[in-house]
Amino acid sequence: MNELYIYRHTILAQLEASFPMSLPLKTLVMGLNIAGFNCENIEKQLEYLEQKKFIEIISCEICPSFKRYKITAYGIDFLNGGVF
Repeated sequence: MNELYIYRHTILAQLEASFPMSLPLKTLVMGLNIAGFNCENIEKQLEYLEQKKFIEIISCEICPSFKRYKITAYGIDFLNGGVF
């Protein structure tokens, strides 16, 4: 497996651990840093995962720049045996 696959898989695993709740970007970055990843391109990867329907990006109505991230049922199914 390549590093990008593991990086995306780690994002999904972290979101699954908080399911059915969502996580803010700061929490995702902390978890990925602990796992040893450089989070320089995390927003690009989150956008990719959203386009693939693995995650949902939730914007706050009061402050649209504050976003939370939640795994979808499709993302959970992927973790249980699918591929990117």
